[in-house]
Amino acid sequence: MKKILSAATVALLATAAPAFAATPINVPFTAPTGVATTEAFSGLVRVTVSGTGFSNGTAVNDAFYSVSTQNRNSGLYQLGFAANGAALKAVSNSIFGGVVPTYSANNTYSFVLNTGLSQASLLSFGVLDDQFGDNGGSYTVSVAAVPEPATWGMMLVGFGMIGFGLRSYQRKSTKVTYA
Repeated sequence: MKKILSAATVALLATAAPAFAATPINVPFTAPTGVATTEAFSGLVRVTVSGTGFSNGTAVNDAFYSVSTQNRNSGLYQLGFAANGAALKAVSNSIFGGVVPTYSANNTYSFVLNTGLSQASLLSFGVLDDQFGDNGGSYTVSVAAVPEPATWGMMLVGFGMIGFGLRSYQRKSTKVTYA
């Protein structure tokens, strides 16, 4: 019985693991159409973006801020995303909860993005800018699926059942006597 429950736990964790795996892509500041992920995503996804680059020749920027002044970038030079080959749009407009991460000195940000997609599609990430000839540097963007609440609920119920099964399992005791 214990072996069966242990095997069920391992199988449950093995099937849940791919939902948390992140796929990193390198996004140069010089690519007007961005770079597409290698996996398709839909619904909510966790995005982690890090790195700095240059706009207008000398201004150092990260995904959301002008690093030298730590001011939020205006309409230009922000991280953008698109699905199904559409034009890039500002990530800040699709962040789940609507709050852009605060400035990070290591230029790394993690947030949940609402793709607005019901069917899985490749996502493109890039830089919104009006001129790419004077840009340099790149971002690293990692994208991971966020499990739906029903998935979390099913996983918790499964763990509860495994725990109950282990708790109610009757252990047979063997007595050893010496003559």
